[in-house]
Amino acid sequence: MRIMQLGKSAAYPTGRNWNVSYLIDLDGIYLLIETPPAIANQLNYAGILPDQIDWIYISHSHGDHLLGLPMILVEKYARRSEKTINIVTHPCLPSLIKQVVTLVYPEMEKYVTEHTRFIVLDETNDFSIPTGSGFKLKGAYGDHGVPSMAVRVEDAYKSLVYSGDTAPSGSVTRLADGATALIHEAGAASQEMRLRAKKNHTTPAQAGEIAGLAKCGQLWLTHLEKTSPDFITMCVNEAMEYFDGHICVAPDFQWITI
Repeated sequence: MRIMQLGKSAAYPTGRNWNVSYLIDLDGIYLLIETPPAIANQLNYAGILPDQIDWIYISHSHGDHLLGLPMILVEKYARRSEKTINIVTHPCLPSLIKQVVTLVYPEMEKYVTEHTRFIVLDETNDFSIPTGSGFKLKGAYGDHGVPSMAVRVEDAYKSLVYSGDTAPSGSVTRLADGATALIHEAGAASQEMRLRAKKNHTTPAQAGEIAGLAKCGQLWLTHLEKTSPDFITMCVNEAMEYFDGHICVAPDFQWITI
């Protein structure tokens, strides 16, 4: 299992940073986690065409996780792609996505209907999705301002858990049990965010505690409001107080095998 981080920034990236997104290579099958507004640019920078993507997972409806999906579909349509893409998401989103696409490109209504397969998740309960593609998707709802879903990706050898946006959550901790790698948001890293967003996000220390409780192999911190070297060092050091495994803020646009 290989992972390429396409971005690690929270809702408002600074400088040359990108919103959170991950590309997972599962023995030649590509799973894209999150479609932020600039995802077409992120994929282009990574050398990946939208038509190479087989599965998309969107954790929740906030714009920094969702708004790039219409443009992925537009690019597939422009290239006359006949490949159907599987999109796993919350039940509130399929109709909204179709409305946005057809609002700006009315001629795409038939294409979107015929070339997207929405897998709608249970609205409240943990879930498991048989993909038929040699890997499994499992998930659980976290604790965010809107329904937000963590996902566990398993192949025959490794497992990866991505938290989505969430405050510390028992269901996400259970989902991460024994995972090879846990990618957990640390969106409440600064003092300001700890005061303003503590009900919706996680501190680096809390992410470290979750990784330790779940006995994960490694922890990647993501959804960071800042990405300066000093800030990243502070986040990693804070997580290290609670987790003695490997901790990192991964580099963007590099394949990493877990």
